[in-house]
Formats: sequence, C-alpha cells, structure tokens
Amino acid sequence: MAKIKIETGIKVYDIENERGEIIGQLKFNPSDINLHFRLEKFEEKCMEIQGYIQDALAKCENNSDIMKAVIAQADNDFKKEIDEVFGKGSSQNIFGVQNVFNSFEGKTYMQRFLEAIIPVVRADIEEYNSSKAKKIERYKEIIK
Repeated sequence: MAKIKIETGIKVYDIENERGEIIGQLKFNPSDINLHFRLEKFEEKCMEIQGYIQDALAKCENNSDIMKAVIAQADNDFKKEIDEVFGKGSSQNIFGVQNVFNSFEGKTYMQRFLEAIIPVVRADIEEYNSSKAKKIERYKEIIK
C-alpha cells in the first residue's frame, strides 16, 4: 500500500518524573495559529475552575463528601481543558489516573505541570515566529 507523508511540525516532549522515567508525552504544533487561542481559553477556564473550587469549598463547611466531589469535578474539568489545548487523550497521557490537585512539597501536580510546560510552549512559539519572520524578510529582499 502506498503512503503519503505530511510534515506536521508537531513537537513531542517526553515527560519524566524525578527518577528520569518517562511517564507520558506532550505533543503540540508551535506553528498552529489556533494554539494561541486555545491557550488563552485555557487560562480563562483555569480561572473559572479555581473560582468555583474556592466558592464551593467556602460553602461546604468542611463536609468531606462535598470537598471530595468538588475536587473530583475540578480534576475532570481541568483534564478536559488540557485535552482541548493539546488534543484528545493528552491529559490521560500526562496525568494518568492521578488527580491534578495532588500536592507534593506544597504544589499541586497541575501547578508543577504548568510551570514546566508554559516556558517550553512559549519558547517554541517564539522560535517558530522568529524563524517565520526571517523567511519573510528573505523573500521580501528577493522581491525587491
């Protein structure tokens, strides 16, 4: 059977734990124009999730069943948003079965993930944009 290969520009990053074991992968295309818009929406959704967690926990009066339900719902909502940004199945690939609000040394898994990935995504987008700008300038020079 014949194959057609198309370059996608997708970058793949292995996600390692503190022992150097690969626990997942993250894939994204820094040249995807919609990535920027998805990231903006993601930021807004994270603020919404944080808001409803704070509201619900403030009203639950330390009821552990309500607290568990709120955290479980927030975990699902956050993972849904990760899948919206990076593609279906990304959250499972990144977090597995762990709740994104699991805490380690005072930071949630979600915080540690975002602190690790945001600089990488930004750098890749900036690198792509810089490369694109250089190509455009080169073509402008040819046209002159």
